[in-house]
Amino acid sequence: MSRSRLAWVAVAAAVALAPSLGAQETTPPKRELPAGLGGGPEMVTAHALLVRIEALAPDLSAPEGTATEARALVDRLKTEAVVESRFTFAGDVSIQEILSGDFLLPAGTLVMHKAGNRYFAILDPVQKTFVPMDAAQLLAALEGGAGIENSQFDAKVEHTREKRDIAGISCRKSIVTIKYVSAVPIENEKVFVQKKNDIEVWHTPELPSAAAQDHLFFKFQSDKTGVVKKVLQTEIGFPMEVRLVATQVGAKKGETLEPGSFHWVVTEAKVGKLEKADFQIPPEGYKRLDKNPYFKSLAQ
Repeated sequence: MSRSRLAWVAVAAAVALAPSLGAQETTPPKRELPAGLGGGPEMVTAHALLVRIEALAPDLSAPEGTATEARALVDRLKTEAVVESRFTFAGDVSIQEILSGDFLLPAGTLVMHKAGNRYFAILDPVQKTFVPMDAAQLLAALEGGAGIENSQFDAKVEHTREKRDIAGISCRKSIVTIKYVSAVPIENEKVFVQKKNDIEVWHTPELPSAAAQDHLFFKFQSDKTGVVKKVLQTEIGFPMEVRLVATQVGAKKGETLEPGSFHWVVTEAKVGKLEKADFQIPPEGYKRLDKNPYFKSLAQ
């Protein structure tokens, strides 16, 4: 596999990890109505999932001028990163909490996202502040810098007969193959590179998938034709397990390079009712910060 395949590992990790990178249990508490009062807040069905994420990209390097967030993530991925998160999904909105506080952002940080939006809102529930992070800029940096244009997308799904339960939910194994062309600016010219990603996905139709697919397949939102999105929405349900192993080619004789890898797996799944207001982005009473305070001491 090429370096572009290794970059996908970092991209997937960036969207799954970088916007939320570190938090403890801070799920908004359910507000109870006083006894005897009718009505009450509007409730929605919510799915709470524990997710284990493992990512490694030992031979990836961020080019000069890369955003601080991307440089910090690339440096962290040179050794295996293991993060446990809780994702709460309601419709097309997700709330992510990191239960292991040893990655990049402070423990207690939350991230909220609405499917289709390019921004992830990073929240400090103690200070009641939030910062919007443009995941598209992080993606561009991890792919090699600004100016890279992807086009000619093609997506196919091969459904296998393999089925198994993950966290008590029946899942089916499918292989998602996505091909596209990257135009990489070099001096005053553009070099066109053919790229191909084969991704193993165990998925289920039992859970809402739009927001989860945004986390895991954000890289392919640069497809302006919508081909990839349409294929994923029609062929792939909620991704309960996603696996990609990328090997680095072009090594010198006798040189051993560790493969890059990305693995997402749901370990526990629950369903219940939460207030619709809990999924408002940003939450009521939160103040927006103009500067991102989370990465100022990283990648210096």
